[in-house]
Amino acid sequence: MAEKKSKDMTYAKISSLLKLAMEMQGRAMSLDEIAQEYNVCRRTAERMRDALFYTFQNEFEEVKNYGDRIKRWKINSNSIKAMVNFKAEHIKALNSAKNALKATGMDHDHEVLKEVISQIEVIREKKAKIDTDAEALMASEGIAFRPRPVIKIDGKILSTIRNCILECNKVKITYRKEGKLKEYTVMPYAFLYSDRNSYLVAKAENRDKYLTFMLLKIESAKDTNEYFEMDENFNLKEYSSKSFGVFQEDPFDVEWKFNEKVADYVSNFVFHPNQEMIKNEDGTLSVKFKAGGVLEMAWYLATWGRTVEVVQPSDFWERAEKAEDEYFDKLEKGF
Repeated sequence: MAEKKSKDMTYAKISSLLKLAMEMQGRAMSLDEIAQEYNVCRRTAERMRDALFYTFQNEFEEVKNYGDRIKRWKINSNSIKAMVNFKAEHIKALNSAKNALKATGMDHDHEVLKEVISQIEVIREKKAKIDTDAEALMASEGIAFRPRPVIKIDGKILSTIRNCILECNKVKITYRKEGKLKEYTVMPYAFLYSDRNSYLVAKAENRDKYLTFMLLKIESAKDTNEYFEMDENFNLKEYSSKSFGVFQEDPFDVEWKFNEKVADYVSNFVFHPNQEMIKNEDGTLSVKFKAGGVLEMAWYLATWGRTVEVVQPSDFWERAEKAEDEYFDKLEKGF
């Protein structure tokens, strides 16, 4: 009984510190405010403040511009990057522990750990937004807009699948294939987005190969609440870097040459994570990388018009024409 109480207290402390760290990102707090907010004594409030100070160090600042002269502290808004870097394998281990607690009847511990995992996921999501999604932030502020065609996808379906990915739960989807509805129960891993189509990357039982399901073709999604062990070797960045876009094909050597009129402008682009850029003596710019996805390359290259030449592979446009015919044949049949 004493051991269980000790575990409960440990989980509660972790949860409280995570909540306090997030709260102090937005506003400065005094010791009395921390004590009152978290229902602790002043000495415990001091320990909580000190724990965050040692975690964030120079990014933890005292705010002095208050007329009441009460000392308050705040974590700089950019310091979310200094938060402990929770990785996918950390979440996987925590989810395994959470499910083990439930399986052994420790329902209370299960619920407490579930709350801690939720807090960690919020932190990971906020960090990702700060690190990579400045465009979306400016759009939310009304100072930026990206006019482009988008595919309408059911938000409830996306939310269900997303939760299954985070919880490592199998998901049952109803999928429209070749004009017919079929049911699949799969282990969801990730989403792949592009301007043309977006996909769910998943794995089926007893199959090593990852499957892709077009999100537009998923008619329904249901959480099975059945836990699965995610392959720890799966790396979304590595998986997606094999392609230009979302279509999975055997990688091949690619070389594009942009003329001198656009060379300086093109030098600011990242076409592929493994690209090599070469400034040629005649002022042109060569871009080399290795990836599959000939059709999406062709669609993208069309936006550059006559300013770009495909050097490799030499039969690129023949391949693209064949791939396009196959793609629209599948589209007509409902994939």
